[in-house]
Amino acid sequence: MKVLIVDDEALAREAVRLRLATYADVTIVGEADNGSDALVLIDHLQPDTVFLDIEMPGGNGLDLAKAVADRAHLKVVFITAYANYAHQAFRVDAVDYLLKPIRDDQFADMMAKCRRRPVKTAPPRPSEPERYLARLALKEGEETHMVPVTRIESIVSAGDYLCIRVFDDRGTKVFIHRATLKKLETLLDPNLFQRCHRSHLVNIQRIGAFTREPDTLVALSGEAHPVSRRFLARVKSRFPRLGQP
Repeated sequence: MKVLIVDDEALAREAVRLRLATYADVTIVGEADNGSDALVLIDHLQPDTVFLDIEMPGGNGLDLAKAVADRAHLKVVFITAYANYAHQAFRVDAVDYLLKPIRDDQFADMMAKCRRRPVKTAPPRPSEPERYLARLALKEGEETHMVPVTRIESIVSAGDYLCIRVFDDRGTKVFIHRATLKKLETLLDPNLFQRCHRSHLVNIQRIGAFTREPDTLVALSGEAHPVSRRFLARVKSRFPRLGQP
């Protein structure tokens, strides 16, 4: 059993880790203290079981469970201090819902349930872990949105934060996300995204025009993105339909 532990409290993660150490067939492949990092680790590490808290920064545990519901191999166990989420937890097909502090007999029973739970039928997945993100957890007030990366039009760096413009049938919306552009770029498919400036990354399918003096890419939303000399040659090769810059 390959396990990922997700909880914003270090002591809570340690408690789960110590219990799992008594099971010879269990390997802890990773830990996360927030929903955003957990989503990345699920895509990269491909655990078959996730022990998941509910109230955390960077993404509610229930929202995360919904976002990964299409992973046929993945089993979710909620471990939380809140009893009032149980109904919602089982609606997302959780294997079990344990309240902190956990009793040894409850933990043993949960592990037995995990072993008995059949894997859901789904199309076969690639044998290697997914290399790039399929979704990104973006917060709006107290609400967390699991946004498909194909819905991201552009990402602009602003100090320690990113301005991420997302589009849908109603228009566009900008989310503020704490991360670096350099790190996030490595997690996004380069066939879909292109850097045009040290602080601008664009979805190539959302670029509608190129203008000169200064060199600028114009997105379908009307947002303008400067093209620096460093990235000009690459931009020219990626957008031949817009004419040669």
